[in-house]
Amino acid sequence: MEITDKIIFLDIDGVLNYDKFLINRKKYNGLNKMRFYRSYLCISKIKLVNRVCDKTGSKIVISSTWKNGLTLNRLQRLFRIVGSTFEIIDTTPNMKGIRGHEIDAWLADHKVDKYAIIDDDSDMLKDQAPNFFQTDGHKGLTGQICEHIIKHFKN
Repeated sequence: MEITDKIIFLDIDGVLNYDKFLINRKKYNGLNKMRFYRSYLCISKIKLVNRVCDKTGSKIVISSTWKNGLTLNRLQRLFRIVGSTFEIIDTTPNMKGIRGHEIDAWLADHKVDKYAIIDDDSDMLKDQAPNFFQTDGHKGLTGQICEHIIKHFKN
């Protein structure tokens, strides 16, 4: 079991994209799966996650359902293509239920000093509440939420 100081469990839809972005995005209907997924990522939201990880030394675990469509290797490559500087180290297990249970299962197998969950859905466990930072699916991740996460990791 590897010890990791700080982990961010990252959802994608409603966090790294949002309603208005999805309506106005350049649609890609080709056969290239990576281009298709890339069209769903908002670069300004990626930059916000970059900033949080740079300031806190956090690493990313993908908790999004995107883990079902892309391997860890492809997720890492996709995020590099869109400008991420953060490190994606893993995905949560797929338990087809409450996301909080998937995060809890991942934490049971890894030693973590501090973590944050960024998600637009609220299906987390009660004891995860102090580590949960909920986004609004209409806006996605904001600078204000990022500042709260940075303070969370520094306290």
